[in-house]
Amino acid sequence: MSTRARLGSNASSQNADSQCVYVDGEEADEGEGGAWRKKGRKTRKTKYTCKGGKKVCGLAVADGEDSIQCDLCEQWFHPNCQGLDDKAFQAISDSELLWLCMTCKPNLMDVLRMGKRLEDKLEAVERKIIGVFKVSGPKPDQNNQLEEKINALEKVVVEVMNKQQAQVDKSLEAQKEVVQTMPKLQSELKKSAQELKTLVERKEDKEKREVNLIIHNVPESKSSDPEARKGYDLKSFSNIKEALLGEGNMEVDKIYRLGKKRESENGEEEPKPRLMLVRLKKKEHVEALMSKRWDLRKTTFDNVYLTRDLTPEEREVQKKLREELIAKGRETHRVFRGKVVPRQ
Repeated sequence: MSTRARLGSNASSQNADSQCVYVDGEEADEGEGGAWRKKGRKTRKTKYTCKGGKKVCGLAVADGEDSIQCDLCEQWFHPNCQGLDDKAFQAISDSELLWLCMTCKPNLMDVLRMGKRLEDKLEAVERKIIGVFKVSGPKPDQNNQLEEKINALEKVVVEVMNKQQAQVDKSLEAQKEVVQTMPKLQSELKKSAQELKTLVERKEDKEKREVNLIIHNVPESKSSDPEARKGYDLKSFSNIKEALLGEGNMEVDKIYRLGKKRESENGEEEPKPRLMLVRLKKKEHVEALMSKRWDLRKTTFDNVYLTRDLTPEEREVQKKLREELIAKGRETHRVFRGKVVPRQ
């Protein structure tokens, strides 16, 4: 028997010893269950979660449910999650074939290539042994030398086999570690995807607000008719626009008051007017008004002022700047380019 044949027979016996079959939730001997297998229906005391295939399943593999176990990572899966139809699943269940999941299968070639290199080295050693026999011949006076060479070659074979087996075991262990880290990697990818989605949503929200203006201290209409109140606000905005830029067309997409209408407080004759939001058609119109906003102090609208429609994050930054400015003193400090600096 050749060295490769001996290895094949040993591998077969080892695989047979490591497999088991489950019948109605109990381990069975080879004679009771027929073919040894790790696949098919199995009643378990421990719960398993299907990791899925191209997409994460994440559902439990229920007792008595069709399931299949990967021979490398030893995880259990739903056949459908691994792309197995009923015929393929039944064929694997009824056989002793090695089966790998979608995660482990791509890495199998590394192990196979390593095994192929081991076979090539063993064949080279066999050829050397055969060559020694041919050169030496059946001469009685050379038997001792021939036996020494054979023993030396057998030691080389054992060393090569042990070294290659260690490499195979190391590779298999590395693959198992990769499989075990997959849930963590998937969780990190999901978290990164959520963070990216949040960034995109914030960017889109900021772009939508760039055509908005917030106008403060504009008196409100006392009419109960919504259309009349809207017309009053449009007229107020038109007067403010003309006071800053003169006559000219500036299309308004929407105009409305923010929040619920206030009631008079602390003896006020009139409640404080709500903020008025004006959404224009063009961003450059917003920029033109904002560039002239300080000129309102020289008009009849000296108590009115304009601000941009800030995102929640930008409003939080502005709030902190105001608090810092108040703490340092408005008389000695001012806000310049997003920072509180001393007045010069």
